[in-house]
Amino acid sequence: MIKKRGVQEINFWTSFFSLDNIPGSVPIRPISAYTEYNINKKKQVIILRPVSNQSELLDAVASEEPQVQAVSAFTVSTQIMIHHSMTLSGLSGDKPLSLYKDASFPSSMFHVAEGGSLTLQDITLDGQKKLHSCKDPANRPLILVSGGTLRLKSGAVLQDNVSYTEGGGVCFSWNSSHANEFLMTDNAQICGCSSRICGGAVMAAAGHPKDYFSIQGSSLIAHNTAAHGAGIYLRSYKKQIGSTLTISGSASIENNTALGFGGGINFSGFREDQGSASALTVSGKVRISKNSASYGGGIFFHASNDEDQLDILDGAIFHENSAQENGGGLCLVSDTGASVTLSTSSVCKNNSGRKGGGLFFRNTSVDAPIRLALMNAVITSNQASSCGGGIAFLTGRSEFFFHVTDSRISGNSSASDGAGIFLRSYGTGSMNVSQTDLSQNTSGKYGGGLSFHSEAEDKTNSLSLSSTIFQHNQAESGGGLFLHSEKGSLDTNLFDCIVEENTALSENGGGILSKGPDNIVSLRGTTVISQNLAMKEGTGVYLGNGSSLVLDGGQNLYDSIFLQDKSSLLYLQTALHPNACIHLEASGYIAPDKQKAPVTIGASVSGYFGLQPSDVEKFRMPSHGFHGWEFSLNSDRTLILLAPAHYKIRYENLMGAGNPNPVSYTADSPDLVLNPPGNLPGTSFLGWYDDPFNGEQIEIIPHGSTEHHTLYARWKPETTGSNTVSTSRKRFPLSLLKRNS
Repeated sequence: MIKKRGVQEINFWTSFFSLDNIPGSVPIRPISAYTEYNINKKKQVIILRPVSNQSELLDAVASEEPQVQAVSAFTVSTQIMIHHSMTLSGLSGDKPLSLYKDASFPSSMFHVAEGGSLTLQDITLDGQKKLHSCKDPANRPLILVSGGTLRLKSGAVLQDNVSYTEGGGVCFSWNSSHANEFLMTDNAQICGCSSRICGGAVMAAAGHPKDYFSIQGSSLIAHNTAAHGAGIYLRSYKKQIGSTLTISGSASIENNTALGFGGGINFSGFREDQGSASALTVSGKVRISKNSASYGGGIFFHASNDEDQLDILDGAIFHENSAQENGGGLCLVSDTGASVTLSTSSVCKNNSGRKGGGLFFRNTSVDAPIRLALMNAVITSNQASSCGGGIAFLTGRSEFFFHVTDSRISGNSSASDGAGIFLRSYGTGSMNVSQTDLSQNTSGKYGGGLSFHSEAEDKTNSLSLSSTIFQHNQAESGGGLFLHSEKGSLDTNLFDCIVEENTALSENGGGILSKGPDNIVSLRGTTVISQNLAMKEGTGVYLGNGSSLVLDGGQNLYDSIFLQDKSSLLYLQTALHPNACIHLEASGYIAPDKQKAPVTIGASVSGYFGLQPSDVEKFRMPSHGFHGWEFSLNSDRTLILLAPAHYKIRYENLMGAGNPNPVSYTADSPDLVLNPPGNLPGTSFLGWYDDPFNGEQIEIIPHGSTEHHTLYARWKPETTGSNTVSTSRKRFPLSLLKRNS
């Protein structure tokens, strides 16, 4: 049986043949690595073939040695072709041994081709960047792979190389006959490499159905530069072939800089036409940090198939990446839809010069949907100079599905809209957020926690929020939520949510601002609107341009509501809760103008037949200017009205005499001077009294009075001389006739 042996066994044989193991012998010089190699070769034991220079390495490759060990550092001045399976290692130790690209040699040090395989371990390939002009068009990557396998294992380092073409460290050229395979694992590194075009560390062109690219362990890709994809650039160049990249373990991609797209990673399938599906998976404690680009500081993903998939899972971290334009942490642009899952991962302290400080998504397809799911995600302390400090989602004209659950989106900021989340849709779709905390986000314009813009003509988008907290958010308008539509509509439902202590710093809508024709905001379950602030109108909820508010109980609506015009109303889904108290703010519509009265405040929705007087009792009018106004129901109990109250005046004991006085008045009525009734033969009218027997005489009802009155006419019989005029034809209660003195 042939037995494989490694470096440890070389050390064993060296010590075995040393003089220390032969009693009484005279010390001799230890056996050399080459002698040991030849001894073991005769014994048919496969061990490491030692090489100390380029010539010996070329001989080992020509002999198709499977295990080669560099025992000293040397330079490489020619390209070494690998067509067989070979492992090249250095001497293990604290400082790995290095092979250097010669100053006169610009091409690749190794070329793995046509089924060949190269594994590097405990060795450094150094491109000596300082000795090669970045303007030299002959510069190439350290390793070129065209239909072969490259494995970078423990102690393997590719560093300081400059390439005029693709791939500063490694370039995988697609091959239709042989698959490319890349495995980077353990603590392997690619650092300080650059490409004038793409793939500062790694450029991979997918073109075979079995192409495989994986980065695992504690691998490090750092301080690389390129025009696009400074860390990794992976793209399909064959329509039938998708791209697949897996990054897992505790790998780090950090401090890479791209001028264009993808500081850490630039990933896409076949772009020229819809090809096969592609997938990028980032899982485990992967750290993508401090990378920068114009678009997609951490990752740029160009989706070109509606089944393209991006998965960020199990503890991945996007931290302190930056983009001059969109997507500080991640930028995904789709021509044909895509699916994105971000689970149990965090996106923190990223920034962008425009939209999407943390995450940016845009779909330009008109028919393929985009699906985005965030689960147990943490999106915190990201910043955007325009919209979407945490997340910016531009859904385009196609359908979209956006689900967020058990997540925290907090401490983000944007100079414009949607510090936590910004979403704009020209199509139709649904956004569902549950058990999520959107707190302490600060927007320079609209929507501190969430800004949702529905721009689709004649289409309805839906927003469902359940068990979600909007707290301590700030914006110019819509401190907690800003809901806006131009031509279509937005149907928003809050189930058991908390909208509390949010602030509209200079405009309207401390808790919620909703504007747009046919926009509907429904407060359901135990939803709380409390302790919000607005510099102008709508402390709790601001409704404008046709927006309406549906109340299902309304027991936890502690802040006031602003109705901008007659197209914005309140609707009752069910009878109001006994503890409900609905406060209204004054507006141009809700104004103490009796010429516009009555003002319609609310109505019942279908299914709730017949508003009740108990519903009316729960409403509270604005605090100023509405003295003498009241809420009431219309005749068929379908509307809640606000109008000046009409106070009744009832006149008693007229004895058939005519009454010229009004039977009602309002608080706005001028002083009402009471006139005497018509003549009653045989009597004199003494005045109007507020009591049938005693009481006070009432001559005037002053302006501003707000009570009902019952007034009693008081008479006395007329006398002529010593005879009293007969009153036998009229029967007067004796108590109402004043006796003659």
